[in-house]
Amino acid sequence: MNSQKPEVLWDAWGHMVRCILHDMTPPLKAVNFEGNELQERLPELVKGYQLAVAHQLIKPKLDQDTLQEVEAFPDSLRNNLNKLFDFLNLATTLNKKLSIPLVEEEKLDLNSCLHEAVKNYPFTPEQTQKLHIDYPNDIHFEYSPLFIQHLLCNLLDAGFSRIERMHQGEIHIWAEEKTHQVVLHFENTAGISAAENFSQVFKHFFVKHHGNTIPGLGYCRLKLLSEGGDIVCNLVKEQYTDFESHFPKM
Repeated sequence: MNSQKPEVLWDAWGHMVRCILHDMTPPLKAVNFEGNELQERLPELVKGYQLAVAHQLIKPKLDQDTLQEVEAFPDSLRNNLNKLFDFLNLATTLNKKLSIPLVEEEKLDLNSCLHEAVKNYPFTPEQTQKLHIDYPNDIHFEYSPLFIQHLLCNLLDAGFSRIERMHQGEIHIWAEEKTHQVVLHFENTAGISAAENFSQVFKHFFVKHHGNTIPGLGYCRLKLLSEGGDIVCNLVKEQYTDFESHFPKM
């Protein structure tokens, strides 16, 4: 595998995030300031409009429902701006981690990583019955348990969502150790609808997981690519999907 390509890709991602943060923050702060001004002055403007209509100085063009929507606009703007600022703060935090490798000094037991990831996922009783894990006993590798947890959360969320849509299927997780890599398999037997485009799942760099924002599959795959690994999806039409996460041995 060409070791330069993942490094270039990872550097490009970091540079892109820094450019976005640099370019978006000033105008968003300006909009935030203008929103504060609007929130302070809009009630007086609405009141003036209502008085002008009441004294027949102008013809009414806005009904009461529209006026209420106008009065609610500053709050809506504030909520959307807060979401954008939360995203920028998260992107800043994650971007700082770009220079921190996933490799840790000690080798980690994949079995323990899987146990921890599954323990922290909020399963329903129905989901628990549909999950089957072949825990490996002797596979060790040098990756962060938190990264494994983020990866599995994304795969489990997507997997159970597909099972719910298809009204069938189970999830099977197992791993195999090869000479230069460890491959973690995530197989879903829910079947595949003709309209599904699995490449879309890698476009999400941040996702919501039970109210918390975590790195998405796009981030996880990019990080693995930067280390010389990858995440690939094998499809068997109308039968199953198998997401293979390739972790290179360091």
